[in-house]
Amino acid sequence: MLRHVWLLLIVINLAVGWWGWQREQEEKAGLGLMLPVLADQRLLMGHEMAASLLQLRAEEAQKACLGVMLDSEALAKTWSGWLESKGVAVTIVRYAEAASPDYWVYLETRDVTQRQSWLEKLFAEGIDAYVIDAGQLKGFISIGRFTRRSAADYVQATVSALGLKPLIYSIDHASEQWVLRVDSTYADTWAEIIAGLPAKDQQQMQLSKILCN
Repeated sequence: MLRHVWLLLIVINLAVGWWGWQREQEEKAGLGLMLPVLADQRLLMGHEMAASLLQLRAEEAQKACLGVMLDSEALAKTWSGWLESKGVAVTIVRYAEAASPDYWVYLETRDVTQRQSWLEKLFAEGIDAYVIDAGQLKGFISIGRFTRRSAADYVQATVSALGLKPLIYSIDHASEQWVLRVDSTYADTWAEIIAGLPAKDQQQMQLSKILCN
């Protein structure tokens, strides 16, 4: 009985040993095939990451400017002169962004009698018109100002059906901002530079990160 148990243990040990040897051979074969490929990939990935990081840093260095953002050229010139008197080199930069125009439907007339007649006709049709009192259309009759050209076209066609000849005036818009660009070396001493200003001016003269162009 003991001999059979002994033989069974020997068989189990041999089986376990063979299984372990087989696993070892498979792992060696696998490592031999895979490691060079993985190594190449790791080196390539590391090289690409280094290049991308260098490019990113170059872009950030190009874009990372400091400046004070102001609403008008007059303010920009005033503060530029003040900063230069403090020894700060300043560059004035204008940023402009086009916006969608407005469309003003109007009737062109300078004759007072005709203007009054047209106003009465428009009022009778329930159209709220008025005389423009300033600008390029001064003295003409305003029929409506619209943000969409389709709305202006519709009103123009409606009034034209009354026997009048309304025109459309396009008003272009552009939002602009003036920036006092300063060198990043002033970032650490900026609080000292503007320390003598009133609180409201200090708030206006805060540095912001802006895009360089």
